[in-house]
Amino acid sequence: MPCWINLTVRMKQDIIGLLDYESRCQLRSCSKDDRDTVDSTKFTASKLSLVETQSEMSDGKTIVRCDLDTFTIWFIGKENITRVDRGWNGEVNEGLSEIKQENRYDVFRRFLQKISINGMIHAHSISIENIEFRPPEEWKPKCVNLKVTNIQNNHIVEWLQNSFVFSRNFKKLEISCWGEDEGIGELIPALEITDTLKLNHETNLTDEEVERIKAIDLNVSSHRITVEAAKRIFERFLRLSKKSDSLELRINCPEGFDFKTDVLPGHLNVKRFKKDNEDRGEYYGKIFGGFENVHNVYDAREVECIIFQDSMRISCEVYERSTNPCTLWPF
Repeated sequence: MPCWINLTVRMKQDIIGLLDYESRCQLRSCSKDDRDTVDSTKFTASKLSLVETQSEMSDGKTIVRCDLDTFTIWFIGKENITRVDRGWNGEVNEGLSEIKQENRYDVFRRFLQKISINGMIHAHSISIENIEFRPPEEWKPKCVNLKVTNIQNNHIVEWLQNSFVFSRNFKKLEISCWGEDEGIGELIPALEITDTLKLNHETNLTDEEVERIKAIDLNVSSHRITVEAAKRIFERFLRLSKKSDSLELRINCPEGFDFKTDVLPGHLNVKRFKKDNEDRGEYYGKIFGGFENVHNVYDAREVECIIFQDSMRISCEVYERSTNPCTLWPF
């Protein structure tokens, strides 16, 4: 039986490529040759998450937490003093903690360099949340699922631009941040998104651009999307959606608009439910049939159109009965 030291470098790299981050770290500490072999082997994490939180102990002090599969590293500090904690499964290993006389963001950048191969960080799914600093030059990930939430200080476009250097094809892309930044919409047409696209910003996407998006699980806002395009997107959703998919479009509401006649196909089996204080053109109902679905998902669909002065929100998803118990109080 061959032993490890007798294997060729290529064979070792093939084996290392199957290891998770924790196992790679342990192997890397065995010898200089093992360290060099590990460092030269491409690593693709299952998931990578990056979160920054404010410290409750000191003003200006933040905690940058990075989870890489089961490994976690914390960069804690302010100005030029940083405590680095490491651990697995969210638990700190005190024996691996250290203090560095450097800014936490500089220490974080060096960590990114360590997990990069040829300047690229490989991960299947990436989540970025509550970040207050600009993206470091070393942040150039390659992933298929990306979720970006609440990027602070108007840095959202910079983080996205860096994230899209090597990543152009996504299964899922979700962007949810405070404020309005139309620069986000300018980045979307260059991407290929197949399953899910959730954007809570105004995107300025045109009919052609939004209809080119392959994702069926869709949440998009654009004042340039016409009612005619919204109807086509709605019909496509009924035909191609899976049970977990949902559709939400936020578009301009033209004068005299009526959802039932302008968007809802006449061949559908629909039951309308009037709501209190419903404005003209608004609609709430359930679709029980009258459409074809490629995934054989024929559950009832809940459909709604709410008008906000000169704009409106159109939504559709599989209707789920409430699982909350009903309590009848004695009178």
